[in-house]
Amino acid sequence: MIKSVVAPPAGSLPEDTGALAVVVRNAAGDGIPGVPLSGSGAGSFSGQTGDTGCVLFTDLPEGNYTL
Repeated sequence: MIKSVVAPPAGSLPEDTGALAVVVRNAAGDGIPGVPLSGSGAGSFSGQTGDTGCVLFTDLPEGNYTL
């Protein structure tokens, strides 16, 4: 199994923003698709996990969040 986090090129995003990657897995370690997620804090986001149980929220303002 390969795990990877890809960072954007330096300087391509404002310094006061970031991203959040979420993986939802079952007890066997398999990704669970279609799980709705939302969060709020310095900004807000919502979406659902894809076929592999992953979702990526980008361009989030710097700050604390609740998922």
